[in-house]
Amino acid sequence: VSILLLALIGPCLSAGRPSAQTATSGWVRNDHAGVRLIAATEDSGDGPIVRAGLQFQLRPGWKTYWRNPGDAGFATRVDWTASSNVADVTMRWPAPERFELFGLETFGYADEVVLPLDVRVAQRGAPIAMRGTVEYLVCERVCIPYTAELRLDLPAGPGRPSGEAHLINRYADRVPGSGGGL
Repeated sequence: VSILLLALIGPCLSAGRPSAQTATSGWVRNDHAGVRLIAATEDSGDGPIVRAGLQFQLRPGWKTYWRNPGDAGFATRVDWTASSNVADVTMRWPAPERFELFGLETFGYADEVVLPLDVRVAQRGAPIAMRGTVEYLVCERVCIPYTAELRLDLPAGPGRPSGEAHLINRYADRVPGSGGGL
């Protein structure tokens, strides 16, 4: 009886809760890294800026590059032109680590990084459809370029904080000269 009751009321209990996946895109993974979009809110809110992030997870020994990669490599680039209700996206760069390999000095990230994104909306309070073509380079002893197609949809709503807000803010606080505040 209790299993039947749980089966009947279970969907009702979860109906009012937002989906845990609302504020994230799916991961795009390869043999060396994974990348996805995350948002600090479950919905679009009514402000001019929505905070988001480009999250990388790198396999042990692999790295990706900072905005100024140093002697080799290239910085992550994203084309947002397929997005809707997105006027502009400013990507910010947390302080990097310094790497040296074969006498070349580079700057970048190992393990994990979130590149904070300030998404300026075209129409406040309307749904947001972020569509990004991400070009990035990962290196260990060799470098491999990758491209990932990412999509994240935020419905119209009051701008409720997501489960990813803390992660985005933690990396935003590491951005030199700007701190994490808007």
